Amino acid sequence: MNPVHEAVRALLSISLTLSVAILFTGCESDSSEPDTVSEPARTAAGGLAWTTPDDPAIFGDDFNYTLSELPESGEAESTPWTGSYWPTFMDSINYPWEGEGTDSPTAKYAAAFERTGLEDRISEQYGIESIAHNEANEESSTGKPCTENDECNSDVGETCAKRVDAEEGRCIPTWFGLCHAWAPAAVMVAEPEQPVVYNDVTFKVNDLKALATFSYTAGLAVKFVSLRCNLDGSDEDFAKDEYGSPEDETCKDTNAGTFHVIVSNLLGIQKISFIEDRTYDWEVWNQPVRSYEVLENQEMTAQEANTALGAEALGETYGFNDDAVSWRYISMTLSYITESPITLDGNLASKIDDYTVEEHYTYVLELDGEGKIIGGEWAGDSKTNHPDFLWYGTTKKDMELARENYKAGTGIKTQDITMLLELAKTVAPEVTNGFVWGDACSDGEGDFSQEIPLKETINVGEVPVEKANVRIDLLSDEDVDIQLIDKETGHEIIAWPSGDLNGSGEACTTYEGLEYCYSGYNGVGGELGHEWIEIKGVSNRPMIMKAYGYKAGEAQINYSWESAPDCVDAGSGTFSQEIEKDGVVDVGVIPAGKSNIKVKLSCENDVDIQLYDGETAIVMWPDGLLSGAGEDSVEYEGMTVHYSGYNGDGTGLGMEYITVEGTVSVDLTMKAYGYAAGDAQVDYFWGLSAEELAAP
Repeated sequence: MNPVHEAVRALLSISLTLSVAILFTGCESDSSEPDTVSEPARTAAGGLAWTTPDDPAIFGDDFNYTLSELPESGEAESTPWTGSYWPTFMDSINYPWEGEGTDSPTAKYAAAFERTGLEDRISEQYGIESIAHNEANEESSTGKPCTENDECNSDVGETCAKRVDAEEGRCIPTWFGLCHAWAPAAVMVAEPEQPVVYNDVTFKVNDLKALATFSYTAGLAVKFVSLRCNLDGSDEDFAKDEYGSPEDETCKDTNAGTFHVIVSNLLGIQKISFIEDRTYDWEVWNQPVRSYEVLENQEMTAQEANTALGAEALGETYGFNDDAVSWRYISMTLSYITESPITLDGNLASKIDDYTVEEHYTYVLELDGEGKIIGGEWAGDSKTNHPDFLWYGTTKKDMELARENYKAGTGIKTQDITMLLELAKTVAPEVTNGFVWGDACSDGEGDFSQEIPLKETINVGEVPVEKANVRIDLLSDEDVDIQLIDKETGHEIIAWPSGDLNGSGEACTTYEGLEYCYSGYNGVGGELGHEWIEIKGVSNRPMIMKAYGYKAGEAQINYSWESAPDCVDAGSGTFSQEIEKDGVVDVGVIPAGKSNIKVKLSCENDVDIQLYDGETAIVMWPDGLLSGAGEDSVEYEGMTVHYSGYNGDGTGLGMEYITVEGTVSVDLTMKAYGYAAGDAQVDYFWGLSAEELAAP
């Protein structure tokens, strides 16, 4: 579902009348800038030279500046997660996101860690009561007391924000919030995977995201490139030069060359994310970036570069950087992660594409004689639609925030949040699998019993891929619930309270192209502990089935499955085998039921393959059915066995193979004899086509 549609639906449930600006969330940043900066040097044409606060070296002294060596696409290895920016007008993390009468993330922390007055301090320092009216600025209504929205300035996205049960509020722009904390948290902290119960308080995933975000409001060391623009770009008095670029240096940067160097080095080479303020003017919309792609990289003359920048009158003399000797026109898309609705719970890693947004930028890169980037200028719409500044967190220290009169033990400790986040990680355990799924293309059924302890989640087993129409019934005299989890992502398909299916009655959902159905936690006919799940179609990802015991008891697991249509039992493997001189070793068993087998043995020394059916030697020198120096074959028990011969496949002694054409009718044991000692590599394949079987 489109996240904007989700946001609209969430907003409709809020009693306040909101500006549409909330749909395009952004928020104030506390990121610090350099105390002193050098005066930017402009050329006669108004070009902004590469300046000290705009230098990519701030981010890394090992950056590559040579354009031809920089990747033209890249993506962060760890994708940032989406979450709310906990808007100030909603009273920050005091907002009861589950609905009226529920506890906010702040209230849950206070209950679990025995704090009093915490919601008031959060409001005073981070929420509605933190915004005071500047009476010296008569034109601004921000922070002004209000009772209705029309008392506020909707042109700047203000609404009359009130605390729960309050009659009077304050005018607050809807884009104020904690995205300056959410963005680095989304980059530096793993997304919570499951709810956590601590001191009898249940922290849902959205609560944990709120606390993780809040913990990054202080104590974070950052690297910060470019200056912050504090002017309103929509103001009719906003000054632009004759080429359409902002005259104010802080609104003209980030330098386009700086931008390209940082994006291609961090995302392209190092595969790590960073944060952009994606608007060039006074509003700060901090977003963690995900990936980029260069769509066009075109060589230009000085005159063409001037034209692209709206400076045709400068002719053949480039007017924006006297040190540039060549130029490239760049068109790039940069994708970033946007916020999710404040009411949306759960780990959203599997849906992150829904919260990924692309921006398109065009600019001219300025190169020196060695092809290194030394600067750049924004072109076209990007002159007033480019990132204002770039930054990322480096280290985070523990803090206690929102303390009462600075007294220790009264606020929110970031160490507590770290502990909760650790508990929210799901460990992909070694599954003791009670299921027996047979061969790759078989159908079948089975059953086993499983003890379920009180208030513990037990891994029942794994449902593999390529099984069709799986049904699993859990039968217990006690209240035991089924869970079904995507093994690779941790996504909860069936689980209370955060799974896609989490209700009391029968329901179905579609996940990654496959339909899943669940009896509901009230069980069949309302009988607790009698639940079932169905996977309709062919399973396309490994699943972990779990069971949670609301009461301790034994569960009977009955399961069935069908063979996948057009199933082919095929695969391959490899291993090494040490072989002693004059010794015979068992290499392995080729099980009955497999088809079209090929086994290759590769050794630098003279080692021979042997193949047995029990005591019958099919391949063996000198007494086997196949025992010669050259290639030969034999019909045996409905199979055709081919052997390279002991002189090998033509590349040398010790390089032998056997193939079994048809379905293996009996278990076959492969052995090897060492005429000389050596290490042999064994490569094996099954389910081959006739062409693959005959290939060398």
